[in-house]
Amino acid sequence: MEPRENEREVRLNALGIRRIAGMLLGAGAGVLMLCIGFWRSLLIVACAALGWWIGGGCYIPNLVLHAVGKLLSRRGKSA
Repeated sequence: MEPRENEREVRLNALGIRRIAGMLLGAGAGVLMLCIGFWRSLLIVACAALGWWIGGGCYIPNLVLHAVGKLLSRRGKSA
């Protein structure tokens, strides 16, 4: 097996693992919504995302920061 074929196989395996993890997370979110309600589930997800972001797992894209800045500046002008 050539190295390129091996790399492709590893990527496909990683993609499959991501899909399975996403499916499990989605199913877990659905169970939470059924058991404790939408808003409490949303609060749990938001807290988890905030912890992941603070821990350095991801970053907020500049496009999102720019959009939030625009919304806040419009709000300040109208008040």
